[in-house]
Amino acid sequence: ALSLNQGTSPRLDVTTAGAVSVSSASGQALSLNQGSDSRVSWDSSGAVTVASESGQALTLNAFDASASTATGGAMRLSAGDGTSTGGAMSLSAGDGSTTGGAMSLS
Repeated sequence: ALSLNQGTSPRLDVTTAGAVSVSSASGQALSLNQGSDSRVSWDSSGAVTVASESGQALTLNAFDASASTATGGAMRLSAGDGTSTGGAMSLSAGDGSTTGGAMSLS
């Protein structure tokens, strides 16, 4: 096992079984970068951003895509919990100025 700590709090933890945990202190931001570009980040308020390189696909899978019989679990996108005011949600298959890919909602 390997741990990198800030004081006594683990910030990077790798177990002998191969599990990896990365954390930031409460109220602090964290970013996972590719070069100087942030790919996954959250800010001190808890807002989360996942980004791909310009022109590259971003895929979120609710299943093991490598399995020959991949059966997905539920995937939920929510901009509020139905009892309080949520943020805006936009789903698009293009940016409005170029041809986008197909989108299917069912």
